[in-house]
Amino acid sequence: IANAAGVAVQGVKAENRRIRILHARDCILDGIDLTNGELIVDGHPENSPMQTAPSLDLELRNLHIDSGYLDIHNCRSLTCTRVQITHPIGKGFCASDVFNSRLNAISVDNSTK
Repeated sequence: IANAAGVAVQGVKAENRRIRILHARDCILDGIDLTNGELIVDGHPENSPMQTAPSLDLELRNLHIDSGYLDIHNCRSLTCTRVQITHPIGKGFCASDVFNSRLNAISVDNSTK
C-alpha cells in the first residue's frame, strides 16, 4: 500500500510475503494474519522532521505475525494496538522516529515452536 489515503483493509491472511505501508495516511489495517513475513510501516520520507511532519492518522489493530516481525518508522500520529508476534525474527518489533503516537498491547512471544 503506497501513497494511499482513506483506505480500510480488513481480514488479510498472507504467507511468505512482505506487507509494506509506504506514506499512507487516514488508513486502517485491521485483522491481519501474516506468517513467515514482515509488516513494515514507512510513514514519512527519511528526511522529514517527525516533530513537524503532517499527521498520518494511520491505525493498525488486531495483527498477528508468526515467524516474522513488525517494523514501524518515521511516523507521526500512528495508532498500533493489539499486536501479537509469535516466533519472531530478530527482536520481532522495532519502532523508530515515532512521534505523537499510541503503541499499546504489543506482545512478542519468543518461545520455540
